[in-house]
Amino acid sequence: MAIGTSGRGVPAPVLVLGSVASIQSGQACGKAMLAVAGPAGVVTLRLTFAALVLLLIRRPGPPPRDSLRLVAALGAAIAGMHLIYPAMARLPVGVASTLQFLGPLTLALAKARGPVDLLWAALAGTGVILLAAPSGAATSAAGILLALASGACMAAYLVLNQRAGTLDGAPLAWAVAFAALLVLPLVLLAGGAPLRPRVLLAGLGLALLSAVIPWSLDMAALRRLPARAVAVMVSLEPAAGALAGLVLLHEHLTWRAWLAVACVSAAAAGAALGGDGRRAPSRPRGRAASAGPNRDRSFSWTGPMARPQPVEWDAKMISVGGRQGGTVAGERFGPGGFDPSVPNIARMYDYYLGGKDHYEADRLRAEEAKAADPTLITLIKENRAFMGRAVRYMAEQGIDQFLDIGTGLPTQQNVHQIAQSVNPAARVAYVDYDGQVVAHGRAILADSPGTRMVQADIRRPAEILEHPEITRLLDFEKPVALLTIATLHFIPDEDDPPGVMAELREALAPGSHMAITHASADGVPDIVAKVVEVYKRTNAPGTPRSLEQVTGLFGDFELVDPGLVWAPLWRPERPVTLEEALPIWFYAGVGRKL
Repeated sequence: MAIGTSGRGVPAPVLVLGSVASIQSGQACGKAMLAVAGPAGVVTLRLTFAALVLLLIRRPGPPPRDSLRLVAALGAAIAGMHLIYPAMARLPVGVASTLQFLGPLTLALAKARGPVDLLWAALAGTGVILLAAPSGAATSAAGILLALASGACMAAYLVLNQRAGTLDGAPLAWAVAFAALLVLPLVLLAGGAPLRPRVLLAGLGLALLSAVIPWSLDMAALRRLPARAVAVMVSLEPAAGALAGLVLLHEHLTWRAWLAVACVSAAAAGAALGGDGRRAPSRPRGRAASAGPNRDRSFSWTGPMARPQPVEWDAKMISVGGRQGGTVAGERFGPGGFDPSVPNIARMYDYYLGGKDHYEADRLRAEEAKAADPTLITLIKENRAFMGRAVRYMAEQGIDQFLDIGTGLPTQQNVHQIAQSVNPAARVAYVDYDGQVVAHGRAILADSPGTRMVQADIRRPAEILEHPEITRLLDFEKPVALLTIATLHFIPDEDDPPGVMAELREALAPGSHMAITHASADGVPDIVAKVVEVYKRTNAPGTPRSLEQVTGLFGDFELVDPGLVWAPLWRPERPVTLEEALPIWFYAGVGRKL
């Protein structure tokens, strides 16, 4: 359903601005439809089309009984977000969009403490006062309240989505369907207008203009721009809404309204710059820290509004503003959306191990990598074998909680199977940034007690450490085994892998263990260089690191014998010579927190 576009030849900022313009033009077109179908008809058409698209694409099974309340709450929030349309029946598009924008912005600034954060909050408050205070122009109090209620529902949706964990698409699809059912009776208020062919076609066009096209442009831009840059440009949405209303609907705003739009846009841009520029502090052990813009990146301005999740693009269909909350996934090294024509490292790894979840592009690139290193399959299997030995060792030390970051597609003998063979009560949380991996993993783990699979980005440790699914499963007051197996070499230097690992280590209790494998060119540099060149043409280029650099990732953790060595040499089950191990160019080690 998505429009496949790579955006090649078009500057990335133009793509983002085109997305913003498309969303707000869709808003204006939606307002134009109000005269024909009425607010009830427009809302019903938009949600019905969204539900149909999601259900057709996802084809979800029935939602689990224990998720029905969540589905209903999400559906109610989604339906409430569409109060923006009756608001636009009473207010100019720019004013309504600005007021709605305050919902997520307030959520981002809710627990701000610094003076700069308070400045952005004051700017946003100034915008509200300018829009709400009486002026010479006619202002609808009901319209203002409806737009603010729409923004509040958008904020509620973001909170519910975060509490639910990263949705795999099925609960979301049913939530949108529930929202459509909630508003369906309203179509009676619109008479038969929404059922006329021309109105139905206009409703489909509204969904395309305000959801599918912007998503496609976002995906192309996010492959080439950092999140903060996108967030700053997205903050122009209130102004874009005002311009769309002016150009398409000839809505002339007062100088006070334009000033209010500028205040809210500036506040959003400032929150984006501040939220992305500060590393979230480490999560204290024990109960999850309260969420806030400086504690949980998924609630920062670069979280709820700046970027859609890579595969969960369908959530854009439900957001009137066109943007969705949740975790932030691969910007330079993650998938910019599901595209089987782009070689994907998780699917390539599955191919190496003899799995079936891969496409032609993955197989072709994997074969190139195998040609670059004829021993690559042996390396992959040795990496997997180390993981098994390390998990068994850590479980035998009495650790019964495991956090596996960068899981990849599930295969034979996963972490929970190995850990639970030692201790049946062991609990395992799997984390991956790839939406396809997460959806597939959840399906496989559905009948595996003591496991969870969540979508989050290792580059933002707070998202993982404060994720509600993880904090419900793991107790960070007690020792945890952290695994980053063949993960960290996919984090480029500019994303500060040592800083990421320091934040993860700090959150772990004494007695915790950490297992790492990492690519290195120390042993066979020519072969590694060839493989790196192949991986540059995938969704995740790699960065090999030296023994000293990989050792630094353990920080103050004490390496257990035999230290950091080539993977086959770590506590092998049979004697292994250095000559045998040298072609396996992954360092491997286990550290313990004293």
